[in-house]
Amino acid sequence: MPILSIVLALCWEEIIHNNSVLKAIFFILLFFSVYNNFLGSYWSRWEFNAVPDNINQHPERLWDVKDSELVRDNAKLFRYLRARVSDGRWR
Repeated sequence: MPILSIVLALCWEEIIHNNSVLKAIFFILLFFSVYNNFLGSYWSRWEFNAVPDNINQHPERLWDVKDSELVRDNAKLFRYLRARVSDGRWR
C-alpha cells in the first residue's frame, strides 16, 4: 500500500491532475475504498466466517461474488436504514 501512495504522489501533478477522466476515476475509486472500509468497520461481524459453513473448510466461498462479505454488509446497512426510515426515526 505505501508504494501506491508514493506512485500516486509522483504521478498526480503530471498525469492525473491535468486529466479530468483520470481524476474522476480516482475519486470514484477513493469513495469506493472509503465506503468499503466503513462497511468493514461498522457492519462486518464474524458471521461471514461461519455462516452458512466454516470458511476454513470451504474457501471457495471467498470467490462467490453474489454472497461476498461486502454484499452481506451492504444488505445489513440498507436493512438498518430502511427500518429507521419506516419507523420514523430518521430525522
